[in-house]
Amino acid sequence: MTRLSQPIWCICEIPTNRYELRGMVIDDLDVILPAACLGLGFPVPALAEKSRKVLQDSLNLAWILSPQDLPQSEKLNISTFFESCGFLSPRELEITATSATNFVMKMAKGSFTAVETVTTFLRRAHIAHQLTNFATEFMVVEALQAAAELDAYFQATGKIKGPLHGVPISTKEHIGHKENALLIQLCKNAGVVFHVRTNEPQNVMHADCHNVIYGTTVNPHNRALTCGGSSGGEGASLGLRCDALSIGADIGGSVRMLAAFCGAYGLLTTSLRNSYKGMVLPGSGQESIQCVISPLDNSVEDLGLFQKALLDQSPWEIET
Repeated sequence: MTRLSQPIWCICEIPTNRYELRGMVIDDLDVILPAACLGLGFPVPALAEKSRKVLQDSLNLAWILSPQDLPQSEKLNISTFFESCGFLSPRELEITATSATNFVMKMAKGSFTAVETVTTFLRRAHIAHQLTNFATEFMVVEALQAAAELDAYFQATGKIKGPLHGVPISTKEHIGHKENALLIQLCKNAGVVFHVRTNEPQNVMHADCHNVIYGTTVNPHNRALTCGGSSGGEGASLGLRCDALSIGADIGGSVRMLAAFCGAYGLLTTSLRNSYKGMVLPGSGQESIQCVISPLDNSVEDLGLFQKALLDQSPWEIET
């Protein structure tokens, strides 16, 4: 699986087809990467195409519905589509309706397995992406491998690996996975399985969720409306229950807004409470404008579960 070492949120449109950078005139350029001045370089259109290919190659085509099986575009509220479409079994609907807290309890009793759980959420997320365009990458191979390792651990020891054993979690695209951000590693230590990365607006700090690479992510409660931003893909994912927990980032409402728009809960933690290490963030070095890394969920109880699982590992000792 090819994974981009740099996120694409800083790619933006320009209104002309000629642009000069460092004395070079570039013709027919429809996107430009402001970070190029930092040495990331060109050609940006190739990077954009590579980003789309990463998404396309990450799809499991067996989980994609044909267009005739999807609701018509005129059907704006698709928040209950899965409960009525018949594509998920009662068992799968039960799994995706379970909170992270109850997940862990069921895993500890052997009622759920990590592989079954992650497979179900991945399948649901593939269909939800067709409905809302919320994903930038499905981590199918990595997720199923991690889930199998958790199941093997449970079979061998009779114990769960950690307080978030087998819980499927999605993240915003700018949170690093190729070289794990500290927050990602802490989650994995707790037993989390990461299965999908989600869309965000260009330059991140927007109340919408649109960029020139992946397009617009829409609200599952009304596809004519925005899901919010900048953690918009996380909002759409939660709105269609494609994960048991989500991780977003907030400066001016990027978690709070989408939680309100998509019917979820977001916890705005204190600045620096959750580590930024290994993440690409807007406004680096601006100490007066602090980004907050925050969990989102369909259950208030799960927000506390997530925070405790991370903070019990004393991340400040690792980061410093």
